[in-house]
Amino acid sequence: MAGKIDVKKEILNALVVAGTGVLLLALAFALYFGLFAAFESFANRDGSYRFVGPLRVGYGLVLCGLCAILYRTRAPEPLKAASLAAALGTLWISLGVQFHERPRVFLVLAFASGLGAVALLARSKRRWYHFLAPALAAAAAFAYL
Repeated sequence: MAGKIDVKKEILNALVVAGTGVLLLALAFALYFGLFAAFESFANRDGSYRFVGPLRVGYGLVLCGLCAILYRTRAPEPLKAASLAAALGTLWISLGVQFHERPRVFLVLAFASGLGAVALLARSKRRWYHFLAPALAAAAAFAYL
């Protein structure tokens, strides 16, 4: 019975993804706040806050890049999925705030990146709970925005 699915383990993995994803998202925002405070102290001499947009979106992109690197390691699969939820959530929230005056641009970018993530997950034949990550990210973005 090599193909038998352990339902309890699968449900536990999904709960780990959800719980750890929320914790990682909170940690990502705490780290962003620290970076923002640091940049504000030395990069905002004129009071214009021009650094915020590139910092916000760049931070989301860096987290997505780190998540892509994590997916290439032997880290536990639920941790990979949770990090994807945090990275996508951070990216989508940063894009939503950045493009608040142009919601169609935000929707196109979020939909395209979400579709790309789902396509990569499907192509790499990941377990079903990896697909919870974009849903968690979308829920976080919806709640924040």
